[in-house]
Amino acid sequence: MSEEPEPDPRPPRAADALLRLCLPPGVAGLSILGDLHQDFQERVYRGSLLGHRLRYWRTALALACWYALRRSPIPLPNPGSPVPPRPMASPGGGAAAGDWATTIADGLADFRFAMRMLARTPLLSLTAVLTIGLGVGLTTQTFSAVYGSTMRGLPVPGAERLMFVDENRLELDIRSTEMSIHDFLDLRREQTSFEDVAAFYQGTVSLAGEEGLPERFAGAYLTANALSHLGVPPLLGRTFLPGEDGPGAAPAVVLSHHVWRNRFGGDPAILGRAIRVNGRATEVVGVMPEGFRFPFQEDLWLPHRLDPAALPRGAGEDLDVFGRLRAGVSVEAARSELAAVAAGLAQRFPETNRGVGMGVERYDYRFMPRHIQAILWMMLGSTLGVLLIACANVANLLLARAATRTREVAIRTALGSSRGRVVRQLLLESALLAALGGALGLAMGVGGLRLYEGIAAGIRRPYWIDPRMEIPVLLFALGVTAAAALLAGILPALRASGVRAGEVLKDESRGSSGLRLGRFSHALVVAEIAVSCSLLVGAGFMVKSVRNAGRVELGFESASVLTGRLTLHEADYPDAGSRERFLALLRERLREEPWVEEAALGTHLPGLGSFRYFLAVEGEAYATDRDYPSVNAAAVSAGYFRTFGVEPLQGREFDALEARAGGDPVVVVNRSFAERYLEGGPALGRRLRLGLGGSTEPWLTVVGVVPDMHVGGGVGGLGDDRIPPERIFLPLGLHDLRAAALAVRTRGEPEAMAARLRAVVAELDPNLPVYDVAALDRSLEQATWAFRLFGVQFSVFGGMALFLAAVGLYGVMAFAVTQRRREMGVRMALGAEGRSIALLVLGRGAVQLSLGTAVGVGMGAAMARPMRAILFGVETADPALYLTIVATLLTTGFVACLLPALAATRVDPVEAMRSP
Repeated sequence: MSEEPEPDPRPPRAADALLRLCLPPGVAGLSILGDLHQDFQERVYRGSLLGHRLRYWRTALALACWYALRRSPIPLPNPGSPVPPRPMASPGGGAAAGDWATTIADGLADFRFAMRMLARTPLLSLTAVLTIGLGVGLTTQTFSAVYGSTMRGLPVPGAERLMFVDENRLELDIRSTEMSIHDFLDLRREQTSFEDVAAFYQGTVSLAGEEGLPERFAGAYLTANALSHLGVPPLLGRTFLPGEDGPGAAPAVVLSHHVWRNRFGGDPAILGRAIRVNGRATEVVGVMPEGFRFPFQEDLWLPHRLDPAALPRGAGEDLDVFGRLRAGVSVEAARSELAAVAAGLAQRFPETNRGVGMGVERYDYRFMPRHIQAILWMMLGSTLGVLLIACANVANLLLARAATRTREVAIRTALGSSRGRVVRQLLLESALLAALGGALGLAMGVGGLRLYEGIAAGIRRPYWIDPRMEIPVLLFALGVTAAAALLAGILPALRASGVRAGEVLKDESRGSSGLRLGRFSHALVVAEIAVSCSLLVGAGFMVKSVRNAGRVELGFESASVLTGRLTLHEADYPDAGSRERFLALLRERLREEPWVEEAALGTHLPGLGSFRYFLAVEGEAYATDRDYPSVNAAAVSAGYFRTFGVEPLQGREFDALEARAGGDPVVVVNRSFAERYLEGGPALGRRLRLGLGGSTEPWLTVVGVVPDMHVGGGVGGLGDDRIPPERIFLPLGLHDLRAAALAVRTRGEPEAMAARLRAVVAELDPNLPVYDVAALDRSLEQATWAFRLFGVQFSVFGGMALFLAAVGLYGVMAFAVTQRRREMGVRMALGAEGRSIALLVLGRGAVQLSLGTAVGVGMGAAMARPMRAILFGVETADPALYLTIVATLLTTGFVACLLPALAATRVDPVEAMRSP
């Protein structure tokens, strides 16, 4: 049977006598003894007296043995014997070996103790591990995307010196355009900044033969020096020889590794074999190594065969030009030389080169614009913000735990542990938490990367942009994990180890803690709220962009429309007449099919881009070329508007004869064009002429006005909302179409009719592949991939930051209530109501919420400016969005503070006065 508590219970006097005999003299011994007395009295109120007396005896015996051993006398040498020399440190053993053994033993002991401490507080440890895991996982996944997109670079030797050279016409606001073949040849002759310059243009390539069905591939038509200039040797055979890009050279092709493997079964005897390329027997001269897809995502390469001497200056295919800077030549020096070359061409050929300049930039920047790079780096910064929030949360958790361990730290210090040893012990505990969190975060990063790859699977991107888990990413993950361990653990360790034992004893005598969370901990919460608010602003902009992109008024019917593309090559269709006849026959043949309501052809489909033309309106005067309107344009067949369910507002669309070569020179304009450029009277009958001043193109008569149809065409949808809506439609016969977009309105599910579409084309030409076959709805959805990708990323960042900030705020407020439990009890004993207690807690939380939100709104506004490039229909100064973000954050924060506030109102004054 347990003993009844004495009115003033005291520990066993014999145990006290043993402690006074063995403990160090002075303040240190009295502090330890007083600490033990306080602990005994607090425990007696919560259990049996006998059990706690036995526990006191066990502690007293352990401490007595420890101090007795520490104060045992050192044996003195005999008077006649020499004093043994002190061992000197040596690399191979002796004292140094003993020191190392001691250090290892101490480290193992600290490790075991750290594991026990983490196991004693499983909820806190699990929370810390999950928090760090989320931060490390998000940061690792984002860094893998940034590294794969912007840091790894083009996988060719000397990639940092590989430059893209383009032309511009700044007076017409044309910042970048391809180069004519004549300008390229002149540049190649006159430049000295580059080792060499080469050129290419991208186009489709059709393969047909016994090895498989007709198939379309992405190809590049190159100057003969292009592949050798890159410095990547072929896996088999060779690249192109000088002269193989001449007009009379024998046809040759270089295959990519995956085409060689998939279509030709990796046949090692492929070299020298003749295959049918673009309708012509062509010799395979080489196979490039796996992964090489230059210049963008190409499958095979052909020589660019065109005789510039047979073309007037400026005619022919325009080219993308690149070259590698010579050693020691800067980009600025190359830019100056190019300006001089362009000025010389403008002086010699004013008809074609007046106002034409030349520019240069790194090759990989051409396909990954700087504003997109800035967004990616901002995303990485956002995830680092989430990681900082996670570290702040763990630091607050460890501070809270350190506040409950001041007695333990005081005893360790009194027992002789140095502050460095205590700091090392506490840092080891945070390092273990960070290591476990880092392992979890790495697993999350791998999962996030797979999710990212799934979202981006259909995105056509340069072949060197390939986010994956690789050595630099793993090293980054290790680095952020180590940083998390240091950031989360250093402050709690320093503050806990800096408390003096005597002060702890005096503080504990009042039942409080020697270490409080203090202002710094609350400042951490304010910082968490600020960062989470800024990330929520970015997430809000992206969510609104995704919503706006999904709700855009298309102006046409996209359901039940099947689309595809085809390319007619000169070997099978040698002139414009043969190409026009085939396309007209294909349209008529499709309209005869029972599953087809209407069919049309065009250079562009609605919502998927256009080209632009300068033009003049009859009767208008233009002072300079810069004053001529530049509008979106597409060349279309008869039935184009009916295929998309669009009825003319005025007039009519083209008839079959007008849409063919030699038809009447007519044009159809949209509503925005008529309102902006033809506002002086009725649109029908007005005339337009393509080109700038001095143009000899025929005047085109407006025969119809149609509703605005969404233009689209930005990369991933980026910038679509800033494309001017004015648009004109030209008869298909005005263009010699080598490639055409095909649209068919079906009487059933569009994609279910894909095989029938291919069958109709195969009837007319069994060697002609149809590619990019898809329902128009799906194509439009894929065209806006960037908003979904960035929207998901920023939404995850913002949601995670909000969650972590709420958890951090709740943790700090809950611990503050726990620390002030006795104060709350005194207030309530003196008559304070629960409402006033709750307001006391809520008031402290409101201050932190207000400060953090105010700072976060400013940070979010600064972050929103560079985000404008990836937003759709969103103004970065939208007050409604900021109010929504602030309301969301304040509501979440209020709930996080309300729970501890309610807990404070339920404090029992009697229990609070008796509790430590």
